[in-house]
Amino acid sequence: MKQIETNRLILRMYSENDAPDVAGMCNNVSIYQHTLNIPYPYTKEDALTWIGFHDENRKNERMYDLAVTDKVTGELYGSVGISIHKAFNNGELGYWIGEEHWGKGYATEAAEAMIRFAFGEKGLHKVYARCFDTNPASGKVIEKLGMKKEGVLREHVKKDGAFVNLIHYGLLGSEG
Repeated sequence: MKQIETNRLILRMYSENDAPDVAGMCNNVSIYQHTLNIPYPYTKEDALTWIGFHDENRKNERMYDLAVTDKVTGELYGSVGISIHKAFNNGELGYWIGEEHWGKGYATEAAEAMIRFAFGEKGLHKVYARCFDTNPASGKVIEKLGMKKEGVLREHVKKDGAFVNLIHYGLLGSEG
């Protein structure tokens, strides 16, 4: 898979060298509170394990996780990915951005590029995204992408012992 360039970013494959930066950003309670699958505390070993799955996931066309980096400096800002569900010809968009980089539009810019990849390169029919109802900032990013709110999955997942609502959004290839 080749890298993807946007106005300000390069989305590229991860390497083991990224593990310290990934761990540094993900070892943050704010990231943990707004994501379903990122543990806290988050260690360099967690990052290495996660990065270790990327090649196999790409080869099997299950998941494409890309590092979101600055086009000029190469600084790592976060991650964007798409999980492919071949049987349904759709994919789930996911992303996280290090807290020190929030509010700068990196999530939106990276996610727009990933959606173009999903529809253009992978030929998906639909891309969807979900966020906790307690994370309105992520909901705003998803809406900026042109996704339509499809519903609320009430108390759909459990986080820290409490059930949480997920807001479900979708975008059809014919709409993108």
